[in-house]
Amino acid sequence: MVFDKNQTEFTDDKQKRIWVMGKNIVPLDISLKDIEDVDEREMFRQMHDFTIEFLSDMYENPLSYSQDVFDAPEAFICVMSDLARGELDGNDLILPFDKINYSGGRFDRIIDVKPYLERFGVFITVDDNEIKVVSKTYPKLLTAYTIMRKSADRFKVGSISYINVCDFRILDKKFAHSFEDYARVISDQDRIIMEDFHNYALSLKIKPIKCIYFQRIFYKYRGKRILDIDFVNKDTDPKPFMVVRWFWQGSITWEENKKLLTMLEEKIDQLENSEKYRKYFTKYIKYCSICHTELGTCREGEFIEIWGRKRFLCRAGMFYTKKIDEEAIEFFKLILKLRTEVIDKELEK
Repeated sequence: MVFDKNQTEFTDDKQKRIWVMGKNIVPLDISLKDIEDVDEREMFRQMHDFTIEFLSDMYENPLSYSQDVFDAPEAFICVMSDLARGELDGNDLILPFDKINYSGGRFDRIIDVKPYLERFGVFITVDDNEIKVVSKTYPKLLTAYTIMRKSADRFKVGSISYINVCDFRILDKKFAHSFEDYARVISDQDRIIMEDFHNYALSLKIKPIKCIYFQRIFYKYRGKRILDIDFVNKDTDPKPFMVVRWFWQGSITWEENKKLLTMLEEKIDQLENSEKYRKYFTKYIKYCSICHTELGTCREGEFIEIWGRKRFLCRAGMFYTKKIDEEAIEFFKLILKLRTEVIDKELEK
């Protein structure tokens, strides 16, 4: 089936999660563009076709899957990537127990998904020492997964995502996502908005930089990271997400960065509609929400005075929005332009 990126209605959230995975799969004319070898192209085509067939069956026949599988479809697609840590024996795959990643119930997932993979010609045998995998319908499938697994391991974040969307371009070590990759998976309506914003950034001489994070675009201006474009709720209900940074990353102190924020305030005050933009300024700046991380609670924000009122700001130093509408675009274009002017002024000292 074809997963339409403009689809808006779903029977439930689980069906939508499968749709998100399906629409993100990179078309073969893009993913195989730089692969010339006929055998390699066929091998990766089999992996692409397998993934589409598996997701399509889950989407169209949800009642034929157990609740455990259907509750987390993305986790079970990842089973193939987990298995790919094994060693090839011809076209088959052998995964010793000592190479299995047991975290997060991954071994249980392999067992749970086993009967469903058989529908697509993938057979898993478990004995006392190892797991053996045989692919009959797609004989080159396991070789493709093994190659992709090794290539994806170089990415710090989201390595499995590149495998799940069949992005065979990662075989080229110089590959990095571009804005076009980001825009390809969003709705036509969102694409028009985001392309306009992207082109506006380029007009200010803000340039995209190589980013190893899946479906994220970073931009710099005169060597300073100034803009990020990403998704919020990436796996379940992806929406465009923008960040403009007022904070200079690195060892610069809060006191030094306060000056940058003050310079932005002064520029807002000089505008004709300054009262409106003051409201936008305080609405879109990121406040400290006491982050909870694996390392514990993060309370590294700082009280900073903005137009006479102290506010507890996030240490990341940014304006951000999860809702891309006319108001947000208007303000973010403005703050992006003002931010470049502040950088110009600071670098010319």
